[in-house]
Amino acid sequence: MIGQTGVGIDPPNPVDTSPVVPQVPHEAHGEAAPENSFILKPNSVCRILGTIALLLIFADLAGQLFCHYTGDYRPRTIIKLFNLDRESNVPSSFSAFLLLAASALLAVITVLEKRRQSPGIFHWTLLAAGFLGMAFDELCSLHEKLVAPLQALLGGRYLGIFYFAWVLPGGLLVLGLGLLFIRFLWVLPPKTRVAFIAAGVTYVGGAIGMESVGGLHVESHGRNNLSYAFLVVLEEGLEMAGAILFLRALLNYLSDNFGEVRLRFSRR
Repeated sequence: MIGQTGVGIDPPNPVDTSPVVPQVPHEAHGEAAPENSFILKPNSVCRILGTIALLLIFADLAGQLFCHYTGDYRPRTIIKLFNLDRESNVPSSFSAFLLLAASALLAVITVLEKRRQSPGIFHWTLLAAGFLGMAFDELCSLHEKLVAPLQALLGGRYLGIFYFAWVLPGGLLVLGLGLLFIRFLWVLPPKTRVAFIAAGVTYVGGAIGMESVGGLHVESHGRNNLSYAFLVVLEEGLEMAGAILFLRALLNYLSDNFGEVRLRFSRR
């Protein structure tokens, strides 16, 4: 006899002729075996991503310190590769990955919330699409292409905090979205609501707040100085921190509300 805790042998019984039924593996029931499971722990994910972000920041600072103390600001390949103020390099790719990962998690939440017919499907969908667009923008630097025409539209001189002129429509967009999502945030669990707001304030504080301060500095003192390098570190650091905090909040939301999400691959 095969029991739940082990294998035992009964005394001979000539009447009992029933066959021994072997245990059926998990795969026969269409379930993944436990050893094939991959567990995402929000805190562990946050620590790994945060460590990568810090390494990228230190790499940028090393390059900027070299340029400052040598007085040589020529665009060397290795410095450009880790320069937080440039696009299409390692830091920008990492930032795009964070936004893309957030979009993927938001898409999963949208599907799960739709299955249990929860309210707020429109907002979850809009968030997923919005973060996908932000990831694409991070890779292609679309918002940077708005700076020159908007500067000309604003007069082109003495723009102050609007020197990087895209922050003006960007700020208005954030304000509009904030008003649109007030009710959605209010019905979220308190833990999730606080985490979403903290992540959003951190990200926007870097993307628009520090970008505005950096623009004011560039207009007065230019880019090739150490103070601007530190402003860029604050800006990009806050953006990465905000995205990582948001990913952690999404993983916690999935854990608290759904517990387990299975991804199954099939040939048909």
